[in-house]
Amino acid sequence: TNNSMGVSPGRKLEATGLAGLFDVALSSQMIGAKKPEAAAYIAIATALQADPRHCLFFDNKRSCVEGARATGMRAFELDRTRADHDIPAGVLRDLSALSLILDESTN
Repeated sequence: TNNSMGVSPGRKLEATGLAGLFDVALSSQMIGAKKPEAAAYIAIATALQADPRHCLFFDNKRSCVEGARATGMRAFELDRTRADHDIPAGVLRDLSALSLILDESTN
């Protein structure tokens, strides 16, 4: 989900060639709630037809990560200033650890 107004997230993904990698693209304007409001995360899970506990969430804002965690999502803060990942603490330098997280989530 994206808190910005204006261009739809679907169009942004199409413009970058990433549209095929996402099942759902939502904006705050579309769902009527902004991160870190719980309603935003519930709307995402609902659109995916998934229990929030089965969702992974990534954001560079700690408040948004905490909002996702409050709804039961497994959430990670992206902090590009870090030297390395701290997966147990839920902080990643970048998405290069994604395969490790997905492996943990499926086991």
